[in-house]
Amino acid sequence: MEIEVSAMKARQNLGQLLEEVFYRGDRIIIKRAKKPMAVLIPIQDYTRLEERRKSLLASYEEIWELNQNIPPSETDADIERAIREVRSE
Repeated sequence: MEIEVSAMKARQNLGQLLEEVFYRGDRIIIKRAKKPMAVLIPIQDYTRLEERRKSLLASYEEIWELNQNIPPSETDADIERAIREVRSE
């Protein structure tokens, strides 16, 4: 369940909020002046998000390295060609 609380309520009830996150899997959005500032999520969700982030970064790095051997002029020409094709449709 997703719950929104003020920063003041979060400070006053941190122990209870931690239990709701840990045992029930709730996600707590902490707001200050009605603006979302932070989120408490279960550690399993955080671990999964971190693993996904690392995997995506590794993929980006691999793609970047593969593209290092492409001369910029070819890349620019390909981009310009693709833009013209899309705009002509």
